Amino acid sequence: MVWKYNNGTLVLDTDNTSIGNRNPFRYKSYYLDIESRLYYLNSRYYNPRIGRFITIDSIDYIDESSIYGYNLYCYCGNNPVMYVDTSGHMPEWAMWLIGGVAFAGAIALTALTGGALAPVFIGMGASIATSAIIGGTVSYFKEGDFWSGFSHGAAEGAMWGGIFALGGAVLRTVKMFKNGVAIGENMKRVEKLAKCGGQITYKGMPGYKIISKIGGDNLARQLSIEHNKRFIERMMNWGVKLVDYGIDASRDYRSFYYLMEAIVSNGYEFLQIML
Repeated sequence: MVWKYNNGTLVLDTDNTSIGNRNPFRYKSYYLDIESRLYYLNSRYYNPRIGRFITIDSIDYIDESSIYGYNLYCYCGNNPVMYVDTSGHMPEWAMWLIGGVAFAGAIALTALTGGALAPVFIGMGASIATSAIIGGTVSYFKEGDFWSGFSHGAAEGAMWGGIFALGGAVLRTVKMFKNGVAIGENMKRVEKLAKCGGQITYKGMPGYKIISKIGGDNLARQLSIEHNKRFIERMMNWGVKLVDYGIDASRDYRSFYYLMEAIVSNGYEFLQIML
């Protein structure tokens, strides 16, 4: 809204020919509809007089943990000074919070189930960067403001990147408890067999190459075997099925890693040996 002084009194400027009223992009770069005096936030309209949206948000955004979570007319958690909501759905800080919590859960689940962490981080980064660039580009061509769209796009990318990362980690965990973990000699061979059997495989110790360069191959190998041993023991404590695909007959030498797996899992109740 545009205000002006009239004989010392601050009044609303309703003159549509004034320079201020010709610019539709006002408060926090939102589009102001001159006739209704409502701000358009892409999915619904915001009434600045009452500080509320005039229609409710989707019920998908109900948040039982927040005092404002049940009020679907609420704008920016009742804090319009500090927060912004360019989509009409939720403030950017909430998107970052949701994405951060989901991402932390994805990292924890992936690490506990022996998955590779690098793809999780890469996927999250790609989601943020892609969404930010797309959001900024769209905002630039629609409103001439690249950075507001970039900021909102990054927040959305973080939220959905975290959610999808957590979803992938949960699916991996479900698959692990349902079909088990594959062990055996020659991980490339085991991975191929595990795909046919529906099991998951686990990754070796992170930072192996760095430790090898600093402390030598023997130290790196010992730490790596201990890392794998703890994973196998954790799976056994959780009652996860271990599917043993045995030795690689095409090799003329045996693996220290598989020897450890065979010793640790020997006599395990849920061990399935594939001959």
